[in-house]
Amino acid sequence: MTGSRPALSPRVVLPEDLSVTSWRRCADSASVAVESAQTSLVVECSELRTFDEHGVAMLVGLAHYSARQQVRVVLANPPVGLRQHLELAGLAWFFEWQPLVDDRPTVSTDPAGERRLNDTEGPVA
Repeated sequence: MTGSRPALSPRVVLPEDLSVTSWRRCADSASVAVESAQTSLVVECSELRTFDEHGVAMLVGLAHYSARQQVRVVLANPPVGLRQHLELAGLAWFFEWQPLVDDRPTVSTDPAGERRLNDTEGPVA
């Protein structure tokens, strides 16, 4: 009996720190992953611990580019702080979330360079 297996979604793994510098290292693989995706792209966030507004903006840019290619972006294992940051900015709708809850603390850097623990002080807007 032959049958087709469902295509696996390409996966991009974010580094521990999501910033302009780290994004440059994974941007090419992210672009290739979008091009090879049929319906969705999984962005693995399990290693993500810190992020700044530039890294988040590039992640949103990836989601926007993917949407134009009719590919949805699934953030897998995102820290709570990332979701809070995107919700406050009104951008969480760009993403699907898997799983929905994660209580790992994350650190965000505000524009002045002050580091804040998101789970206790809230995300930096």
